Amino acid sequence: MTNFEKQILAYIVGVALGDGNLSCPNKRTTRLRITCDNAYPKLGREIKTALRFLFPTNKISYVKRKETNCFDISVYSNRLNEYIPWKVGLGPKHVQNAHVPSWILENAKYIRPCLKGLIQTDGSIYKDRGYLMVNFNSIIQILANDVKNMMEQIGYTPHIYKSMQNQDGTNIPFVYLRMFKISFKKLIFLKSNSLKLLLIIFFMNKKASLGTLFI
Repeated sequence: MTNFEKQILAYIVGVALGDGNLSCPNKRTTRLRITCDNAYPKLGREIKTALRFLFPTNKISYVKRKETNCFDISVYSNRLNEYIPWKVGLGPKHVQNAHVPSWILENAKYIRPCLKGLIQTDGSIYKDRGYLMVNFNSIIQILANDVKNMMEQIGYTPHIYKSMQNQDGTNIPFVYLRMFKISFKKLIFLKSNSLKLLLIIFFMNKKASLGTLFI
């Protein structure tokens, strides 16, 4: 696999860790299903493009869920068993303590696209007293630690807090990052109305253009 292919895979790993599900409905081939909110069609197109790049001969399906505000993007391939950091049939992600693979954690070129996927799916971005802020939420402690570690490796100072959001009263760890180093004015030239998209572009590559990031 080339370096560029690994960058795309790192992005899909991040997306899958956020909003992905593995199953084997036909008892032969593993399926990755990624669920997206209808409010983010551009995100759906980007995920489909990345999957099509990784699995050029496989069908990438797009299905709107009835009576919900979301849609599913799916691909079948047994290569997913090698690519995605948890296993089919062994329980949900949090039971398996799914987390970021070491090959991503050890290379900043892969950290950025992985963070992009994670923030697009399980993150939120907003402004607080003039600062850009990022939250990443996860019930998987080791995954929250991985996100904190990756952010630190690319020069930021995140903090992990715990909130009481589960109905059973258990704590949910989440990564809180205050973006002191980002100048919003420098990002405006990308001409996007989406603050989330702007910051995701920044995470992927500080010097990249839209054309090089959104394949």
